[in-house]
Amino acid sequence: MDSDSPPPNSSLPPPSSESPPENESQTNNSSPPSQPMPTKEGDVETTSQNQLGGTDTRAIDQVDVLISSLRFVSSCHPCVSPTTLPQLKHRRPPSSHPSSQVEEEPTSSSSRALPPHDENNNRGREVLIERSDREVSSRLQICRRLLSSLPSSLLHVAAKILHTIARCISRFLELLSSFLLLRSTPKESFHVFYERLYGAKHPKFFGGVSFQQAFDEARREDLVLAVYLHYPNACRNSSTSSHADTFCSQVLKNELIIDLLDETCIFYAVDALHLTGTLSRAFLPFLSSSSSSSSRLPSLLLLLPSALDSSSSSSSSSSSLLSGGGVYTPHHRYATGGVSHLFQEGRSRVFLRCLRGEDLANEELVISSLLDGQKRAEEKKEEKMKKLLENEQNRLLREEQEREFQEVMRQETLKRDEEARRLEREEKRKKIEKEKKETEKLRKKERRETAEKLRQQEKKEEEDVDLSSSSTSSSHDPASHGNPQKTCICLKLPDGRRVKKCFSSHKTSLQDLYTWADCLSEYTQNEEICIPLRFHLVAPPRNGAISRDTKTTLGESFLHPNSAVLLIPSESEEEED
Repeated sequence: MDSDSPPPNSSLPPPSSESPPENESQTNNSSPPSQPMPTKEGDVETTSQNQLGGTDTRAIDQVDVLISSLRFVSSCHPCVSPTTLPQLKHRRPPSSHPSSQVEEEPTSSSSRALPPHDENNNRGREVLIERSDREVSSRLQICRRLLSSLPSSLLHVAAKILHTIARCISRFLELLSSFLLLRSTPKESFHVFYERLYGAKHPKFFGGVSFQQAFDEARREDLVLAVYLHYPNACRNSSTSSHADTFCSQVLKNELIIDLLDETCIFYAVDALHLTGTLSRAFLPFLSSSSSSSSRLPSLLLLLPSALDSSSSSSSSSSSLLSGGGVYTPHHRYATGGVSHLFQEGRSRVFLRCLRGEDLANEELVISSLLDGQKRAEEKKEEKMKKLLENEQNRLLREEQEREFQEVMRQETLKRDEEARRLEREEKRKKIEKEKKETEKLRKKERRETAEKLRQQEKKEEEDVDLSSSSTSSSHDPASHGNPQKTCICLKLPDGRRVKKCFSSHKTSLQDLYTWADCLSEYTQNEEICIPLRFHLVAPPRNGAISRDTKTTLGESFLHPNSAVLLIPSESEEEED
């Protein structure tokens, strides 16, 4: 659409004051009675709001921009374009009906000035324009209903996303320009520049290149970082240039200020228009905002890097200005909205003072600011040392507690091991006692059987002796004169008891002697006699143990004709007892 031609709605002036009722009635008669459409912007908005009823007004307000865009697009409709208007007369000739003639009466002053033979064409054009306006208004109403039916929060989020994208693109281009457009700037260091213009008397400038290095150095040394962004004399603002010259020529030559900057600060100075200065300003978003440079430069900033959280080491950070304990980079700034984010959480800890303009020329203010920064740095250093001492004490306390805990655990382990060994011994003792009781029970049974056999055997021998003695003379008494076929044994028990018995010298073996001693309690039927399970017999004169030989008889041994024998428990038996 041509820029000189007004939009269709603006080409329709209000009805003439000479006959407003007549024109109104004619217009109403020409339009279909069942579809009355508003032709003005205010009518469209009022009608749509009445039809929407309880729709959220915020949603309606948020689509106003889209409605305006649609109206602009409707003005570019091909039916109402000035280039296509001459062709419309061939498509739709003017109507001969009286009402249509009244409707097609020209309303603009420019159409009245046309020759009579163009009046029909102009009326046809106006009819098409009115119909096009009605169609556009109807479409706008439908579009407005559709957009208003959407949640207002969705429209708000969409608008916010578009705004954020545009802002990020703008700031990315700004950062890109700092790398591309400023590479042609002079590479003269500020140190050389200062000495060339103001002389050799000045504080000690930081020898590093980047703001990152100065920040890390100040953080390691627990010093204040003084950042001076110089604005050169070529600037258009003469007052700003005067402040910079005053600061460089007078303030930086003050002996006290030089001592304070050398003793308590890392002094990083850079030309704000050079590449390094631009990058330094990128680290400080409140110096690279959209406001004019004359209101922000030159500047002297006092920062306290040691106030940051010590958990993040300076050697691991690739870009240094931190916010709330995290690394702050120019990319982070552009991604998060920049100006207010840098010191949102860490400004009260890192940022000390910013001097601009006339404040730079005030030596007393500069000195007081440096002294205040020195005081803050000393307090932070003391706090850091106190924290280190506290951490060391806590470490020693933890180590002591750990040693005590290990000792307690060792004692507990020893107790558990000793208890386990005691339980093992107790279990073993119980097992041995159980086996011993079972063995004793079995041995008692065997002893009773053996004692019974011995009694029967003796009884049989006595009967045989009685039969043999009855045939001889009654005057011969073998017991009184001694019988060479008998061996008398006197057995001495461990409890001091003595038991005597005579055995057949040729029929009783040494093993039979052990068998008789083993079942002595059952043989004599005396429960007071206690015979150990394991024992051996010893003859006192020789103090030699009597063997358990089954072939050697008592007559053949040194025990014949009589002998005293000791019953001695075995060592295993004593250990068990």
